[in-house]
Amino acid sequence: MTSEKQNFRKQPMFMSKKWKKELQAHSDSLKIGAILLASYIPHIFLNLPTAGMNGILKHLGIVSGIALSMRIPYIKEVPMLLSRAVMRGLIMRKATKAPDSIQKMTDDLALKAGLKRKIKAYVYKGGVTNNAAVLTEQVYIGQELVDNLDDKELRFVLAHELSHIKNHDISSGYLSVIPRFNAFLATVSVVSMTVQAPWISLALFSKQMAVVAGHTAYYYAQTALQKLVSRTQEYRADHEAIQMTGALEPAVTAYRKTTPEYDKKPTWRQNALSSHPIGADRILGLAKAFNKSSGNSEPVTINLKNAQGHTVRNLFIDAANGTVTKRLPAPDKPEPT
Repeated sequence: MTSEKQNFRKQPMFMSKKWKKELQAHSDSLKIGAILLASYIPHIFLNLPTAGMNGILKHLGIVSGIALSMRIPYIKEVPMLLSRAVMRGLIMRKATKAPDSIQKMTDDLALKAGLKRKIKAYVYKGGVTNNAAVLTEQVYIGQELVDNLDDKELRFVLAHELSHIKNHDISSGYLSVIPRFNAFLATVSVVSMTVQAPWISLALFSKQMAVVAGHTAYYYAQTALQKLVSRTQEYRADHEAIQMTGALEPAVTAYRKTTPEYDKKPTWRQNALSSHPIGADRILGLAKAFNKSSGNSEPVTINLKNAQGHTVRNLFIDAANGTVTKRLPAPDKPEPT
């Protein structure tokens, strides 16, 4: 055993299987970090002429400090308190403590997710009740989900939300807002200065309008990147929820019950403007996550049942070819006489 450890230590880092496994396990997190980092590059070029390199370095230092503070107890709770006020006030009114069965399910999944702190579950009856959301130590489930999902489907939803807590997805969402807010302020300040001083020269006016155009384009580009970050986080949460629950069918049927157009292929425009994977793209993402965690490589058929429990359609998912099709179930064969 000792000699194996010594041989393992002698291997270069890039040859280590353990290192490769860790890299694969955190590939989605690395992708999210790379997108957030890349989104700041246009911001630097836009502000370099006016702020200078010292100003840029100062801004990056502030952003880095905010990013690190998101990991510090108490400090990281400040934006969460604001989110809680918005969520409880506008979206999730009338939240009450979840039943013991849901809390027990949450405790079990939190243990599987590697969360050491207590995660409290709540059910809310006001606002958007076919949804679920999280804060740092709370999971909120809409009453409509509790009423319409069975235990396996609800278990997948809880696992998905706990993945967001585990990966600090709310904190990275705040970081993606910072450059967009800066671009907005820069645009407002230039427009305000132009309005207050209409006698400025045409050359200066043209220069200021170019700054406005640059910041406006950056604002919308950053918005698209923020949507991409959010979709990547959702795919990761789906993947980890599949790993925690070990089943594909409850994930697909839960999504079907909450999304009318669950099997339709979204257009590139719909996909780019959405913060979540939608339609067939999400179904295929779930199937790919299941195939990766289970080693399956064959197409999967999911039975879609009505309220009475009868199969009304079969959903044929071919993750390798990227197709999702609904089919009528095969008729029952008559028993031999």
